[in-house]
Amino acid sequence: MLTIEWQPLTVDLGYDVPEIVREAGLDARYEESLQRSATFFNDMQGQFPQQSQYVVALAFRIRYTIQMNAREAMHLIELRSGPQGHPSYRRVAHEMARLIRDEAGHRAIAGAMRYV
Repeated sequence: MLTIEWQPLTVDLGYDVPEIVREAGLDARYEESLQRSATFFNDMQGQFPQQSQYVVALAFRIRYTIQMNAREAMHLIELRSGPQGHPSYRRVAHEMARLIRDEAGHRAIAGAMRYV
């Protein structure tokens, strides 16, 4: 039942600078490299729209939609919400758990998730 639909890669959604990069004092170099990627992408996009995706640095945000059943949601949320996970997808996993509980009203499913 799990289906994922990816949107084309682009630089339009921006990026985050990881805290560890800031702490190391490398944030200017990091952002400079991402700006080069964005410039290259923008230069290519007009003539080569499909190929331009290959120059997008993977630090840029990616938009996608995902559909899953309750079991799949529980597995994904419990797996990706732990402290060992990357902060960007940990935030998404915690928000998914909150939405299941508060917006969808599936308190029993939310309560069954023990490792969020």
